[in-house]
Amino acid sequence: MTAFTDRRNQKQREISAVMKAAGLRHAATFSVTRIDFEARLAEIPPDTRSLTQRLMGDPIPNDPRRHWRSA
Repeated sequence: MTAFTDRRNQKQREISAVMKAAGLRHAATFSVTRIDFEARLAEIPPDTRSLTQRLMGDPIPNDPRRHWRSA
């Protein structure tokens, strides 16, 4: 291996060791509870767009999450 590869691998091992010691498995770990997921899903109104509107990325009519894009 080259010197660069050796240095890079050493840095990655050091970072991995620090993250492991901190109890982290991934760089960005988070979880969403089922209750939170269902609450966010309930905020989405029924999708009444046509096929063309869906393909073109038109916003869902009366979507309170996208007040700046409402038509």
